Amino acid sequence: LMLTTSGVLLRLVQFNNTDSLGYNPIGSLTLDNGVLYFESNFGSTNNLGGLLKYDISSGVCSLVLAYDSANTGYLQLAQAIYQTPEKRVVGSNIYLLTMQGGANNKGCILKVNIATGAYTKIHDISTFFTGTQNGADRSPAEIVNNKYYLFVARDLHIIDLTNDSLSILDLGLQGLQTLTSGARPIQTFIDGNFIYGTCGGRTQYFKFNTANNTLLISAFNASIADAFCCFKDNNFFYALGRGNGRLYKWDETTNTVTISTDHNLNFSGEGLYNGNGNFDLSTGLFYYTSGTNSTYNNQKHLRKYNVFTKTLEKVYDQANPPSSFAPDGVNFLDVNQAPIYLELC
Repeated sequence: LMLTTSGVLLRLVQFNNTDSLGYNPIGSLTLDNGVLYFESNFGSTNNLGGLLKYDISSGVCSLVLAYDSANTGYLQLAQAIYQTPEKRVVGSNIYLLTMQGGANNKGCILKVNIATGAYTKIHDISTFFTGTQNGADRSPAEIVNNKYYLFVARDLHIIDLTNDSLSILDLGLQGLQTLTSGARPIQTFIDGNFIYGTCGGRTQYFKFNTANNTLLISAFNASIADAFCCFKDNNFFYALGRGNGRLYKWDETTNTVTISTDHNLNFSGEGLYNGNGNFDLSTGLFYYTSGTNSTYNNQKHLRKYNVFTKTLEKVYDQANPPSSFAPDGVNFLDVNQAPIYLELC
């Protein structure tokens, strides 16, 4: 879908189970050089979905790589809605993470040529949690100084983009249920050599120094809600609580987390459900989706917030949408410019 500057939602591609594209589009949206990259969850050659690309100028959607169980791994999860890994384009290749299959049935890190679909398996994941959510959950990814940083549960996978060599660090992050359900980074942003982020599982905030691979972690607090939006302002880290809409403030110098009123990100009667777009430190912008209190499938909103000016905009409202427009079921590309591209699973 594309949301135009005039607020009209246009359908770009509709999926079915009659061609190689597959159906049930999921995964993070990645934009590079006028092409959107994402994934299908079912269908395609092996009925395990695949990596897709959509050329914005031509309107053509095509298959890059059909996933298989043994070699590439796949995403196919009943809960794979916001719980899908990020991916990044580097030159003529895209780096991505699958969530099941591979040698250990826990997914693989792949490097895929976006023109030919030829791929190199960099690593078979072996250490992250399993359970009803399976897979690597959101698994944010960032590129800093020619290195690719991929967060998979409590492990940080660092790929040197000059030679694709891999190193793995155990970050030791906690969660309410430790490695079973918590301890998984779900949102990150870059500030110079630092990667800031927030974890699911009642929740911790962290600051990773890519220059020396050191980590600062906030004190664990089981009362803090999951946070799918995080940003930085005036040297403080902020995270917006999922569901309760509270704003949490992390002071790195004292390592304390408090409820803050420094920013107001709630329209009356709305509750945050998903902040599926990275914060841009240069512009101060991010997007998030919300529902009407706990009425999950009643009304959906897309919101835009400017941290610098403290302005909150109603970008889009849809009354009585189908359940597929549930806030947890929408991935949108936060490019901080119009139009906005969205994906509904």
